[in-house]
Amino acid sequence: MSLLPAPSRWHRPLRSAIAISLGAIPGGLARYYLELLFQNWLGQTFPFGTLFIDVTGCFCMGIVVSLRFSPDIQLLVMTGFLGAYTTFSSYSLEVINMAERSQFGLALLYWFGAPVLGIGAVRLGLLLRQERPL
Repeated sequence: MSLLPAPSRWHRPLRSAIAISLGAIPGGLARYYLELLFQNWLGQTFPFGTLFIDVTGCFCMGIVVSLRFSPDIQLLVMTGFLGAYTTFSSYSLEVINMAERSQFGLALLYWFGAPVLGIGAVRLGLLLRQERPL
């Protein structure tokens, strides 16, 4: 007989949520402070900080995927840290995964469709916001 309580059905989801949260805090802070650093260093005429974050996030995603960490560490780094740092890394990995599964049509659709829909959604949000003040 074990002295430890039997794991509940909530054990895994709670553990996953904690892993994601622990990664998201430093990921979000890294993004924020890197954006400030690049704005102060290079100005605001071009989004150098965002470009740097997106490219380095994709690079890190490639490394993490190739290292095959445990599920908890993958959630902490990929979903938590990199998810808060940049979503572009997830988008890039998903396009590559579809292409590697020979789903070239879907990969192209997602590759071109996601930015178009995202920009359209931002524009729509801006338009709706102009009509209805908070």
